[in-house]
Amino acid sequence: MNVITPETIALVKPLAFVDLETTGSIIGLDRIVEVGVVKVLPDGSEETFQARVNPEMGITTEATRKHGISDNDVLKSPKFAEIVQDLESFLEGCDLAGFNLLSFDLPMLSAEFRRVGCHFEVKGRETIDAYSIYVQKEPRDLGAAYRLYCDQDFYSAHSASADARACWDVLRGQLKMYSDLPRTVRGIYQF
Repeated sequence: MNVITPETIALVKPLAFVDLETTGSIIGLDRIVEVGVVKVLPDGSEETFQARVNPEMGITTEATRKHGISDNDVLKSPKFAEIVQDLESFLEGCDLAGFNLLSFDLPMLSAEFRRVGCHFEVKGRETIDAYSIYVQKEPRDLGAAYRLYCDQDFYSAHSASADARACWDVLRGQLKMYSDLPRTVRGIYQF
C-alpha cells in the first residue's frame, strides 16, 4: 500500500487515468484518434499506454482545432482493431479515472470496443470522474457565476426575475473581466 499524503490516494488495485482524442463528440458515430492512459499502481509507480489511431474516417475541423491532430497525423497509424487487445490487456484489473470520464471517454471507449466486436467490461471497476468532483466542489451555476463576476452572494436564486437580473449582472461582469470578449450581440453569439 502506498504512503498516504494529502495529494495521494490509497490504491488496492491499479487506477488507470484514461483520456481520448476523437474525430468529434458524437458517441457511436465519431471515433478515437488517440488513446492516452496513465496507470498508477498500488506501490505508487506508473505505467503508460499511448497510441495514435487511424479512425477510418475524417477528423472534424472543430476536433482538430481542439486537439491538434489532423487526418494526415493518423493516416499511417494502426486502426483501433489493431490496438484493442493491447489496450484491453493494459486496462485489465484496473479501476478507471479521468476528466469527464463518465459522460464522454468511457462511453466513447465502450462504443469503439463494440464497433470492433469486443466488449469492454466496466462492471466490477470503480470509476472516478475528476470533472464530477470539480463541479461539486466548484459549482457552475448562476450563484457561483454571480459570486465570481459580481463579487457578492446571490440570495434570490430561482426567482425568474431575480435570475434574469443576475444573468444581466453576470454578463456585465464578464465583459468587464474579459477584455477580449466581443462587444456586440452578434460577436458574443459567434464567440
